[in-house]
Amino acid sequence: MHVEGDRLVDNPRFLDVMLGAFRTTDPLIVGCHSGTRSHVAVERLSSAGFSVLAELRHGFAGARDPFGRRLPGWLTAGLPVETDTAEERTYAALARRGD
Repeated sequence: MHVEGDRLVDNPRFLDVMLGAFRTTDPLIVGCHSGTRSHVAVERLSSAGFSVLAELRHGFAGARDPFGRRLPGWLTAGLPVETDTAEERTYAALARRGD
């Protein structure tokens, strides 16, 4: 999914881009901000035949459990994060590679 204005909308090209950029046997770690979108992405990738998937369950920033308590994410666990991503490592670059 991606942001359009103030809401998230489905990315209809997601599977096409992923199938064009990766083999279904490539190991992939899928993550997002809080884990919600990555969960959907892993389900879609699995349905498309991707077989080596790991989900960053609580996302980069963490999520909340049913009681509202914060569950630690990648950042809050103190794990390394790359913030200066080279253009060739962006989703836009993946989309071009899959075209």
